[in-house]
Amino acid sequence: MDRDGLIAFYPMEEKKGSILLVDESKNGNDGRIYGPTRIDGNISQALAFDIGDHVEVRGHSKFNFDLDDFASCFFLLPQEEGTVLQKSDNESGYEIRIEDSKIKASFWDDVGSTQLEAGISIGEEYFIAVVREAGNARLYINSKLRDLGDAELELTNTEPLLLGDMTDEGFSGILDEIYFYDRNLSQREVRNIYQKYVGTP
Repeated sequence: MDRDGLIAFYPMEEKKGSILLVDESKNGNDGRIYGPTRIDGNISQALAFDIGDHVEVRGHSKFNFDLDDFASCFFLLPQEEGTVLQKSDNESGYEIRIEDSKIKASFWDDVGSTQLEAGISIGEEYFIAVVREAGNARLYINSKLRDLGDAELELTNTEPLLLGDMTDEGFSGILDEIYFYDRNLSQREVRNIYQKYVGTP
């Protein structure tokens, strides 16, 4: 695992029944689990979400990226559409959600907004990566670039990071192996993380 710039890593390996989601980056960004259950995933353990289930990470300042580079990637198996992760308020933030048979990564501040999207299928597993570098955002699926756009937006707010959503806007499905970096990842680095779990084609 590349620890350069790693601010949080959630491999979902806690004991079943634990209400804590442990940040294995050793940066202390642990989350509290409200509803999701631990299951045996394709890789190892994973978290299964129903609509309304969520995980709350209170160390919000480390997930405020302002205008800086950042990256997030994870494995996702959606069973219903809805919000996968978010750190947002009405004025600023970012969100990844499934809607209209697409994975959508949205960024906004009080000046403007950007949305990246690509088609996916309910019931299939994907490796999703969202990267911002020098104000430009990229969306990868299974390490392949699927969309890009201008995202020079100030991503700062006082809300916690949420996996899922406490409302009926949350998604249903499985999340596993979640990474957050306070730097960009190259396509090769995205591919290396993906191939670490699925092997080299």
